[in-house]
Amino acid sequence: MIRNYVQYRCGHTKWVALPRIKAERKQKEEWLVTQLCADCQRQRQRDLRVRQTIKDLEDARRRGLVELRGSETMIVWALRIRAECLAEIELRFAQRRTLPDATDEVLHRGLAACIRAINRYAEASWWIDHLNELPQILTLDYMRELVSDPYVVGRLQSSRLEKRQGNL
Repeated sequence: MIRNYVQYRCGHTKWVALPRIKAERKQKEEWLVTQLCADCQRQRQRDLRVRQTIKDLEDARRRGLVELRGSETMIVWALRIRAECLAEIELRFAQRRTLPDATDEVLHRGLAACIRAINRYAEASWWIDHLNELPQILTLDYMRELVSDPYVVGRLQSSRLEKRQGNL
């Protein structure tokens, strides 16, 4: 290995190890000048995480989600988990819009039931601990919330009644 100074894209100059073979050394030098140095790359990652956390917080407030409790690190992690979970739920509701019984009112109430189910869990540690079980847990809580909504229950009963009458 040959050691030499290389100026990165960010403008920092660092002492790096380069291969002895001239072609490989030239190729690595050309690649390194297009990259950020390790310090700038770490700072860039931190900045991206901060921006994502701010976006997750604003999104949670806009949707009426409860604030999470716990350490700062756990809250940041749990916010990301909860945001991804809710994004998946919204995607599934969007896919259901094409179903014949899926009126905007029913879908809106269904999503509101999901939000109520999600709001039961305000501890950041809960979201982290149950990461792999979220679909099952939230589905059960969602169903409990949904059956407590008289409008949705009435729609389900009338839909079942119409199907029975159609089969007679």
